[in-house]
Amino acid sequence: MKSRTLRIRHALFLCVFLFGIFGESWGQASLTLSCQDAFFPTQFNSGGDFFNQSASVLGMWANQGAKQTVAWRNFKTAGDDSGSNRSLQIGDEFTITISCTRAFGQIGFSLNSEGSQGSSYANNVSGSKLRINTDNYGSWYISNGSTSSSFDYNPSENTFRDYKFVIKILSPTLISANLYVNGVWFSGVQNFSLLNSNPITALSIYGSDMWDGSSNDNAFWKDCSVTATTTVELGYGLSSGNLNPGLITNGLIANSNATISNNAVFIGGNAGTSIILDQANSFSGLTTVNQNATLQLNSLSGNTVPSTNSITVTNGGTLRISSNQTLNDLTINAGGIVIVDANVQLTIDGTLTNSGVFTLKNGATFVQGTIGTSIEGVGTFTVEKALSGNSSTWSSTSGRFWYMGVPMVNVARSSFGSYAAGTNRVWSYAESTKLYTDITDNTATLSAGTGYVHRRSADGTLTFSANGLDGLYRTDVSLPSLTRTAGASAGYHLISNPYMAYLDWDAVIAANGTTNIESTYYIRSAEPSNNNALISYNSNGPNYVSGGVVSIDQIEDVRYIAPMQSIWVRVGTASATGSLVMNRGMLSHQSNNPGLKNTSIFPTSARVNLVDGARFDQMLIFMNQDMSNGVDQYDSEKMFVSGAPQLYTMAAGKKLVMNGLKNNKKKISVPLYLELPESKVYNLQLAEYFLEDGLILLEDKQEGIIQDFSINAIYPFYANSGLLQNRFVLHFIAPDNGIGAQGSNNNWVAEETSYVEGGNILISSDSKGNVQITLDQPLTENITGMVQATDINGKIVFSAQLTGALTEFQMNVPSGIYYLSVQNGSILQNKKVFVQN
Repeated sequence: MKSRTLRIRHALFLCVFLFGIFGESWGQASLTLSCQDAFFPTQFNSGGDFFNQSASVLGMWANQGAKQTVAWRNFKTAGDDSGSNRSLQIGDEFTITISCTRAFGQIGFSLNSEGSQGSSYANNVSGSKLRINTDNYGSWYISNGSTSSSFDYNPSENTFRDYKFVIKILSPTLISANLYVNGVWFSGVQNFSLLNSNPITALSIYGSDMWDGSSNDNAFWKDCSVTATTTVELGYGLSSGNLNPGLITNGLIANSNATISNNAVFIGGNAGTSIILDQANSFSGLTTVNQNATLQLNSLSGNTVPSTNSITVTNGGTLRISSNQTLNDLTINAGGIVIVDANVQLTIDGTLTNSGVFTLKNGATFVQGTIGTSIEGVGTFTVEKALSGNSSTWSSTSGRFWYMGVPMVNVARSSFGSYAAGTNRVWSYAESTKLYTDITDNTATLSAGTGYVHRRSADGTLTFSANGLDGLYRTDVSLPSLTRTAGASAGYHLISNPYMAYLDWDAVIAANGTTNIESTYYIRSAEPSNNNALISYNSNGPNYVSGGVVSIDQIEDVRYIAPMQSIWVRVGTASATGSLVMNRGMLSHQSNNPGLKNTSIFPTSARVNLVDGARFDQMLIFMNQDMSNGVDQYDSEKMFVSGAPQLYTMAAGKKLVMNGLKNNKKKISVPLYLELPESKVYNLQLAEYFLEDGLILLEDKQEGIIQDFSINAIYPFYANSGLLQNRFVLHFIAPDNGIGAQGSNNNWVAEETSYVEGGNILISSDSKGNVQITLDQPLTENITGMVQATDINGKIVFSAQLTGALTEFQMNVPSGIYYLSVQNGSILQNKKVFVQN
């Protein structure tokens, strides 16, 4: 049967035409694609054809006996097949209705990516991303060319119905499809996967052998449109397993290739399912996690959603943040759950509103923005902290002490586990009494900013939990009136970083409101075989040292204080009290190597280790013109580790672990002080140094040995237990002879004289190996004068006869230490020479 009746309704056609014109000018959420023969410019007909049934309805016929017809059109920015080419976008909803009976052959449509058009009926699905068909009197179904899913509805013989299909583009590889029969929703196929991410650029409609069993019936295409919905629904109807939809972006308004249509994302699904976003998505709208749904953010290449976006978790929904993420606002409704996985970094630039449960797993960090941001809500905040490597028995001296605070405004002492004299202890420290207090009441309140000491007998994960205003610490900290009372440990206070992010100690010291606090802080730490490790950091360097640690490779610059880390700070001597300020502007995330390993910024520096087997103690000497040789802000006093070898220098009666000196002389010699717990062999090691020119020498006065420390960085020695203070000296030798000597007020810093005078022989030298020997009596025929130079290993590197009252020569030797021996008759004179080439 063929019908060419054209009932053109001029007014309706004009309306559609004008809508397209004005829509293109003003921008459209929806664009009507006119179903007219002329607007499907490419066709293939074999015993079938298309015709205009009305101004908005396109008829199609293909009679019995393998008759076929197919028509194509590209998606464009105008509904009359004019305008620019436009592909279907994420968030677009494509709608088309066909009125038909059943067919012995096939009726359907295909959404294609490029593909061939024309030439044969087989090209009806060329480049197909998806197609919807009814075949051989069967049910409507959707197929991607590999897999298919049925809508479970069979068209009928002799009965025309309107079959409306709505296709929603959710991602480049994911769609949903719904079937409406005579205007009533019948069934849907959710989360249908496409075989590739190629864009949908064209539509084909087709029919073959449209015999319904009793007659050849036409089919009628109508109500075709593209709508930019501004929403993307992921996981709806998902009953099991996980779904990864791929990249989610914004779309375009329906009649444009340039104007953005911002998409919001809604997460659905049943309990036990999850939507996983693992790419750097770029949609701009709000993300909402619905009841029973789970969203996991897990893009390792950057933010999973843009940092300007916000997320809302509704009652019964779960958000799992598994990769570093920055958000604007995060809202957790009552019954909602947010989990920040271990070692993940979360930044909230807007407001965190928690009426549900917000959990930070072990090692996760949280930075709260500082401008117009806040933490609100009465929900529960939970922080987990894993402690491991503890001793198996309480009595073991290798049991570990954990110097740590709490991340909540207020939590119960029971957060560390119930008190037990043999297995679980928590202490606080008071500067006024210089004593630790054992906190035995499990209901006692522990406060953020206060440092505590915890010891336990088994590995475990602590869980700190509090509600509302007692929850996660969220404000700036001011610790006023810190005391300095008399005593051996005057002025030391144990405080902690109360935030769940790294605290910049340099910023703390420089902050307005921090007064009379020494620039050095100290961390008690531990390593597998040693409980008493110690790290010192001075903000005026920046410089740090580690003591008592096992692995030299694990030295770190600890400018950034870890979350919950307790540190020792000290009130200075300027007054009886000090004050300290910490705020959210001092916070940051640090990755992998917290503290960012750093070398000294000073032109001359040496980091020396006293090595005892697997562990070591460390000191640092550094110099520049702005420092003094007294005790100043560049110096850090030594905090001692019991039972471990100790290494330090002295100035003004103070034991220094970091010593800043003024480099205003040719040679600066610094005596080393060692406190040794056992009589045994130890090693001194030059672990790190920076020297623009000159030498660093280690002198062992007891053995009469001077070693070039920059060449041979390890010096083994045997020593008895106790204080060793007159044996080792570290020499810094500058090549510039123009630098004058240091004043007598620093007589503990000795200078090697540039000449040696003995009997009738005077020897002078410079750092370039130029030597001058002067005799106060002439040589005679019976007296032969000789000069000889040897290196530190005793090898002769120069030998010659004296030439008279004045002998001059140059030693062409590598940089190092050499010994001159000059003999004139019975008179012998020796001199040590430093050569720097």
